[in-house]
Amino acid sequence: MSAIDEPLAATIRELELPPVIATIATEGGTAVHPALRYRAQSVHPAAWSLVERSPGLVPLWSCGIDSAFADEDGTFLMWSAEEAGPSSRFPDYAGLVRSLLTDLREDDEDEDDLRVIAGLLLPGRKTGRGQTRR
Repeated sequence: MSAIDEPLAATIRELELPPVIATIATEGGTAVHPALRYRAQSVHPAAWSLVERSPGLVPLWSCGIDSAFADEDGTFLMWSAEEAGPSSRFPDYAGLVRSLLTDLREDDEDEDDLRVIAGLLLPGRKTGRGQTRR
């Protein structure tokens, strides 16, 4: 992780999100799991342009010009750099992760891979087949 990325990683840790989120934000999803290669890339410059417009946002990952954010009000959102406002807002982190998993399923990612990713992003929750990730 570069010195430039450390402040973002520290901010994400302060939000008490799973540690893999700081890894995704700074190194990209492939550092966590190959199936995240496109849907969860490291934070792109377009995401930072949205943070400049809305300083309460913390970028978590990017997918093209769309990015996932934590908002200072406790919600999570997806926002395209080309839009005036968020395309989706979720009341909690789990909702944002469910949306990512849905996108991955629509991309025809393997179900076993989805369970592994769910376990990484939602540690301690049931991930299917009666398994609990801790």
